[in-house]
Amino acid sequence: MTIVPLCRVAVFHWTLMELGVLGMKVRIACSSLIYRKALKLRQSALDKITIGHLLNLLSIDVNTFDIGLVFMHWLWLAPLNLVVGSLYIYFMFGPSGIVGTAAITIFVIIQVLVTKKFSTARSEAAKRTDYRIQLMNDVVRSMHAVKIYTWEQPFRELVESARNSEMAKISTANYARLTKWIINYYKAKISIYFSVLAAVLSNQVLTSQYFFSLNHIYEIFKINAVFLFENCTNSLAEIRISIQRIQEYLLYEHRTVTSVCILKSRQIFHHYQKGINFANVSVKWNPSSKVVLHNVNFNASLDELVVVIGAAGSGKSALLHTILQEVEITKGNVDVSGTLSYASQEPWIFSASIKQNILFGKDLDSKKYMKVIKVCGLEHDLQLFSHGDQTLVGERGVMLSGGQKARISLARAVYREADIYLLDDPLSAVDVNVADQIFKECICEYLKKKCVVLVTHRLQFVRNVDKVYVADSGSVTEYKNNLSENLVKYLSESKIENLNESTVLWGSHELQSEVEEDEGLERIRRNIYIAYARAAGGCSFTFFTLLLLFMTQAISNSIDYFMSFWINLEQKSLPTIRALGTQEKIIEEFDHHQNVHSTAFYLSRGLFSAFGFWIDIICVVFNALVIFTFFFLDFVPSIGNVGLAISLSSSLIELVQFTMKNWSQLEGNMVSVERVLEYTKLDPEPDESNNGLPENWPNFGNVSFSSVSLKYLPDAPFVLKNVTFTIQAGEKVGIIGRTGAGKTSLSSILLRLFPFDGTVSIDGVNTKSMTLNTLRSKVSIIPQEPFLFLGTLRKNIDPFNEYRDDQIWKCLEETGLKEMVSKLEKGLDSVVSETGSNFSVGEKQLLCLVRVMLRNNKIVVLDEATANVDLKTDELIQANIKKKFGDCTVLTIAHRLNTVRDCDKILVMEDGTVVEFGRPQELLQNADGFYYKFFN
Repeated sequence: MTIVPLCRVAVFHWTLMELGVLGMKVRIACSSLIYRKALKLRQSALDKITIGHLLNLLSIDVNTFDIGLVFMHWLWLAPLNLVVGSLYIYFMFGPSGIVGTAAITIFVIIQVLVTKKFSTARSEAAKRTDYRIQLMNDVVRSMHAVKIYTWEQPFRELVESARNSEMAKISTANYARLTKWIINYYKAKISIYFSVLAAVLSNQVLTSQYFFSLNHIYEIFKINAVFLFENCTNSLAEIRISIQRIQEYLLYEHRTVTSVCILKSRQIFHHYQKGINFANVSVKWNPSSKVVLHNVNFNASLDELVVVIGAAGSGKSALLHTILQEVEITKGNVDVSGTLSYASQEPWIFSASIKQNILFGKDLDSKKYMKVIKVCGLEHDLQLFSHGDQTLVGERGVMLSGGQKARISLARAVYREADIYLLDDPLSAVDVNVADQIFKECICEYLKKKCVVLVTHRLQFVRNVDKVYVADSGSVTEYKNNLSENLVKYLSESKIENLNESTVLWGSHELQSEVEEDEGLERIRRNIYIAYARAAGGCSFTFFTLLLLFMTQAISNSIDYFMSFWINLEQKSLPTIRALGTQEKIIEEFDHHQNVHSTAFYLSRGLFSAFGFWIDIICVVFNALVIFTFFFLDFVPSIGNVGLAISLSSSLIELVQFTMKNWSQLEGNMVSVERVLEYTKLDPEPDESNNGLPENWPNFGNVSFSSVSLKYLPDAPFVLKNVTFTIQAGEKVGIIGRTGAGKTSLSSILLRLFPFDGTVSIDGVNTKSMTLNTLRSKVSIIPQEPFLFLGTLRKNIDPFNEYRDDQIWKCLEETGLKEMVSKLEKGLDSVVSETGSNFSVGEKQLLCLVRVMLRNNKIVVLDEATANVDLKTDELIQANIKKKFGDCTVLTIAHRLNTVRDCDKILVMEDGTVVEFGRPQELLQNADGFYYKFFN
C-alpha cells in the first residue's frame, strides 16, 4: 500500500512531463508550419481563407496537441489494464468479482459511441466558430463604419445569431461530454454493486478483504481503464478534427518564388538588365475568376519612371500584383529581374512606433532614415507628435490620418534598398503640396537611379515621366511621344512651390510608453466569481449546482460507509510582407514569440509536474500514517471501518492532485473572466435624450460649429482649436488642407465620435442633446477608409434589406458601377471577399457612395470619397452628387482641387484651425491667402 504508490509516483509524473513536452513540440511545429504557409498563399487561396479561420487554427486547433498527446498511451494501456485486472479479479475473488468488469466494458462501449457524437458536434462547432470570429473581426476592424452607419443594433443581432448557432453545437458537444462524465463518476460504484449482488446471490461470504480490495481495483479501473481512456478518446477525436482542418489549410495552393523572380519564363533579360518585361500577358485573380488583364505588353527598366493611370477597376493594381506574383498568369511571359519594394494602395500599419513601421526589421542607417523621412514629407507631422517618430500608432494606425498612414507606408518601401519600386497610388491620400513634394524629392530625385512604377490619379505628374501606360478594362496601352488630347484635357491641377524644410528632432524623444495592460497576476477578487456566477445563470442556480455536487459526493461516500457497516454485521463482522521580402524577418519574429511562450509553457509544465509529484509524495506518506496508526490505537476499530479509512485515504492520491490542478486552472481561467468584466465596465459613449426634437428634423440642413476644440487623449495636444464656422442649408462646402490638418476630425465631431468642447448645432439643435442613433442616422458619411465585409454585394450595400433592387441599380448607374456589377456572375448576389479584397479601392469607395445615396439624408459628408478614382470618374460622380443632393448640405473633404472647385464655399484647415472660409472667387482675390497658394 506504500511501496507501490511510491514507485507509481516516481514514474507517473516524469512520463506526463515528457508527454506534455512532446505535445508542446508538435504544437510549435504545426504553428510554425501554419504561419509559414500563410506567407506563401496565393490570392486564390486567400479568397477562401478568412482571418477567423486562421486565428482558430493558431489559437484552438494546435492547442489540442498539448493535451491529447499526454493521454495517447492510454489508448492501449486502458484495455490492457482492464484485461489484466479482470484476470486478477477472477483468480482472487471468483466469478462474482468478474461480473463488474462486464459493466465496465459496457460503459466503455457507450463512451465510444458518445465520443463519435462529440466528435461530430465539435467539428460543426469549429466551422461556426470560424464564422463567428470572422464576423467579430469585421465588426471590430470597422467599428468606425458601424458607428457612422448606425449599424450597432443590427450587427449586434447578427453576432448574437452567429454565437447562438455556435453555442447550439457547443452545447451538443458538452452534453455528450457530460454524459461521459456521469458514466465516469458512477461506473465504479455500479460495477461493485453488480459484483456484490452476484456474490450475495451466489451465497458468497462478504468480507472486508473482498469488498475493499475489489473497491480499490475498480477505482483503479475508474481512473485508468475508463477516465483516462475517455480523456484519451476525447483528445484524439479533437486531434483528428484539428489535423483534418490543418491539412485542408496546408493543401491550399501557394506561391513558388524563383530566386531571380522570373514568372512563366526562364528567359532572363539580355546582359542581365534589371527591370520588368511583359509579353502578351493575360492574368486572372484566381483560376475561377474572369480575366483581369488581356494581352498586356509592358516594359520598365532601371533609370526609368513609369506611370500607370486609368479608371477604378481598370487593372492598375492587377498589373502590380502580376509583378509581385500574386495572380494567376494564364498566357504570356513575365520577366522580373532585380529586387522589389512595394507600397500598397491600402497602407498596412501595424501596432508599433512610427520608426518601427518604417524600418520594418531593417537595420537603422540614421543618415538614410532621416533622408527618407524628409523626402516622404513626414517632417512636419513628426514635429506635431509629442514623441516624434517613437509615437505608437495604435492598432492598424488608428492614431494616424489617412495621409500619414500612406506616407509611412511609402517611407517603409523607399527605405528598403531595391532595384524596382512599385508604388500603388501613394499620392491620392495627401494634399497637392505634399504630393508635389513627394513626387519631386522622393520619386524623381531619391529614386532616380531605380526602376519606379507609379500608379496614380494625379495626372499633373505625367508630364515629367519616362513612360505612361493607360489601363482600360483590362488592357494596358503605352502612350508614346506626345500625350493624346484625351489625356491632356485632364491636366488641370497646378503645381505649387515646395513647403519650407523643417528639422525633426527625433533624437530628443523617448519611446512612447505602451498602454499598460493588467496581466491578471494579482489575487482574483471575490466579485469576479460573483459576476461569473451571475452570468452562468444567477447565484441561486450556481449555489444549487454546488449543492448537487456535495449531495452526489455525500451519497457516494454513504454507499461506501453502508458497505463497511454491512460487512461488520456479516463478520461479527486539455501582398506587403512578401513584396518587401521580409518573410524571414517575420518568421524570425514569430519564432521568437513562440520561444518566449514555450519558455513560459515549459516552466509551467515543469512546475506543475514537480508540484504534483510532491503532493503525491505527501499523500503516500499520509496513507502510510493512516495504515500504521491502526497498530497503535488503544481501541480496536471494526474491520469495515479500517478498510473504509484505508480506501478513502488511498483515493487522496488522485483526488488531491486533481483538486489542486483544477483549482489552479480555475484561477488562471478567471483572469479571462476578469478581463471580460473590466471590458464590460468601460464607459460607453455619452448618449443624451432627444426629447423635444422638431418633427422630421433636420428640415433644412444648417450646420454650425461654435468654439469647438478636440483632443483624442486627455494628455494629447489639441487636433482642433477653437473652430467656428456656419454652413447654410443646401450649401456645398469643400474642406481642404494638408494631411493631418484636422479635416477628418471635423466629420468625427459632427457625428460625436469623440468628446469635444464647444457646440455643434444642426438646424439650431445642439447635437449633444440627442441620442447618438438619432444624430448619426440623420447624417450620411463616406469614411476615408472604405468598409466592405464578408458576404454578398447586396448585403454590403443594403445590409438589412431596406431598399428595393431597382433603387440599388439606379444608384450603381449614377456612380458608374452598373456595368461592373452587371458583368459579375451573380450580380448583386456576388460574394465579397474578406475586407472586400476582390474589389479595387476605388470601387470600394464608390460602393460606400451608393450606401449614402440610398439613405438620402439632408446632410452628407464625403471624406476623400473619390480619392482613388480617376479624374473623369470623379467629375462624373461630382455631377451626380450635385444632382442627387441638390437640396442637401454637402461637406466634401478632398485633396484634389478639381473635386471641390464647383463648391459654393471653401473651408481651409491648417494645424487644427480654420484659416480661411468663403466663396472660392473671393478667396482667390487674396494673393497671400492659403487657398490662393493651393490653387496656384
